[in-house]
Amino acid sequence: MEGRREGVVCSSQLQSVLTIELLS
Repeated sequence: MEGRREGVVCSSQLQSVLTIELLS
């Protein structure tokens, strides 16, 4: 369960970074 949660957090961070780069 913990590992899965970390994966979700990692995905969210990656999406945030991609979105920020696209907006920049």
